[in-house]
Amino acid sequence: MSTGWTSALRVAAGLWLHEVRPDDLTRLRQAPRLGDALALSLDAFGGDVDRLAAEHQRLLGFAVPPFESVFVDPSAMMMAPATARVAALYREAGWTEPTDTRAAAPDHLGVELLALAEFVEAGKDE
Repeated sequence: MSTGWTSALRVAAGLWLHEVRPDDLTRLRQAPRLGDALALSLDAFGGDVDRLAAEHQRLLGFAVPPFESVFVDPSAMMMAPATARVAALYREAGWTEPTDTRAAAPDHLGVELLALAEFVEAGKDE
C-alpha cells in the first residue's frame, strides 16, 4: 500500500478521534486518495470551521457509534468479545494506542484506522 493511502488513513483516523480544527480543511484538501467528492463536501461549508465542526459532531459524534463491537457482535454492545479480539490483535502486532486518542475502547474506528496506517507503514500488511 502506498504512502498516499497511509496518509489518507491517518487523516480519516484523525477525523474520528479529534474534533475538527481549522487546519483540518487544508489537510483534507491536500490528502491524497480522499477524492474530489470530499473536496466538494468541504467547499459546501465555505471554509466555516464552526459549521463543519457542528456537522462533524452530529454525524460522527451522535449519529453513528464508532465502535466495531456495536456492529459485529451479536449483543450490539460496546466492550463485547469483538473489542477483545481487536485488543488482542494490537498486542500480537506489538502496537500500543497513542495516549491522546481519547477513544473509549480499542475497537473505535479512528483507533483502528490509525493502527492500520501504522501496520502498513511497518510492513505488517497481513
